Amino acid sequence: MTDDELIKMKGPSRLIGFLVHIAMNEKARRALRWTGNGLEFVLVNKELVAKMWGNRKHNTKDMDYYKLSRAIREKYEKKDKNPKFGKLKKGTRTYSYVFTDNSYQDLINQTEKSIDFILDFATQIGNKYHDNNDLNNSSSPLAPSPLNSD
Repeated sequence: MTDDELIKMKGPSRLIGFLVHIAMNEKARRALRWTGNGLEFVLVNKELVAKMWGNRKHNTKDMDYYKLSRAIREKYEKKDKNPKFGKLKKGTRTYSYVFTDNSYQDLINQTEKSIDFILDFATQIGNKYHDNNDLNNSSSPLAPSPLNSD
């Protein structure tokens, strides 16, 4: 899919549903994909995902990764607050996040699949594209850079 097709892609208006919707679409792997490590996903092209989210929220002029990352952090599992509400936590690499147990019902509702199915799909797709240069080659323009990580 081209960037324009990805930006115009329809999806849920809630962040967790939006993220899993993209992750479950193998054609959208240029923007976001599973890492193969459980329910961990990585934003391969963070600005593209931000534009997709902005389009979905009808906020195309102002949406950037800074604002998207703020929305993602609001979904974090926080140690100082009640952890039962956190639906995301930081992943093992730059720009990666993990859906927590608290997000399972949202994932099931969005995909109409079981958690076991989603986990198997995430593992298969993550392992299938594990060696792609855009995830592992730091000179790639799409590669997550530790220099500008939050």
